[in-house]
Amino acid sequence: MERKSITISSWNIQGLRSTAFGLKTGTQMIVLQEEMVQLVVASSSTGSPQGCVLSPLLFSLLTHDCSARHPSCLIVKFADDTPVVGRIAYNNESDYRQEVEHLEGWCSANNLCINVKKTKEMIVDFRRGRHLPPPLHIGGTAVEVVSSLRYLGVNITNDLTWSTNTSYLVRKAHQRLYFLRRLRRAGLGSSVLTSFYRCVVESAMCTCITVWHGSCSAAEKKALQRVVKAAQRTVGCSLPTTTDTYTSRCRKRASCIMKDPTHPAHALFAPLPSGRRLQSIKSRTTRLRNSFFPETVRLLNSGGPL
Repeated sequence: MERKSITISSWNIQGLRSTAFGLKTGTQMIVLQEEMVQLVVASSSTGSPQGCVLSPLLFSLLTHDCSARHPSCLIVKFADDTPVVGRIAYNNESDYRQEVEHLEGWCSANNLCINVKKTKEMIVDFRRGRHLPPPLHIGGTAVEVVSSLRYLGVNITNDLTWSTNTSYLVRKAHQRLYFLRRLRRAGLGSSVLTSFYRCVVESAMCTCITVWHGSCSAAEKKALQRVVKAAQRTVGCSLPTTTDTYTSRCRKRASCIMKDPTHPAHALFAPLPSGRRLQSIKSRTTRLRNSFFPETVRLLNSGGPL
């Protein structure tokens, strides 16, 4: 077994990125000393174990230079699900296309390959005289343009409505209600059934609820509530409504953002000079008014002094 030990100064941590990305296989171990970082590499058939405490640190170190170069673009890094978001103004797509080319070059330089077949492009355009832009190419292959995609468990459409996502979640929740009924037939008590509902049914139905629930239509909210009522009849006790779950999660998430000055959205929860209310977020469209940040600010202001 071949074993290599590389010692790198803490002021030259960039060498850790280029070295680790060049490894085809291997087990990485980082030993933190007072002013030195040591990378020990041994031949192995596996990489970093799933759930390893060093995985977030390694991911941050190895991808710290993979960032957007243009202010109108954004790269959201989440393991292998990494989207490039670009704001196109006056039909000028040069910054967006350069950002995609930059990401493609970064992946090639770090021995990573983009799967073009799994790569999708979605265009959100609410203009009346909109036109289809030229296709985006990666590695000489055109990227497929879709009207909806699923990202991190949420179905997003190009019209920014949530009917597709809600229908999917309701169908998924109904499938899991079958197991809840089977448990009741087995004679389990209400406490166990409630715990099963919260862990299996509600967790699936309320995935990222702070993102989409505020913009759902009345019919979609009724469809979600019908699932809760069906679960109540099975469990035999009252359960929190989807609106109550949405409200509590919005408050909890806003509290975490307000306590973290380094959060990118911390400035959106700016208090008024009196300190008892938050400054309202101006919104010209209903779509923006029902989104998370304006809705949460109104929710916190209606709950009394902060």
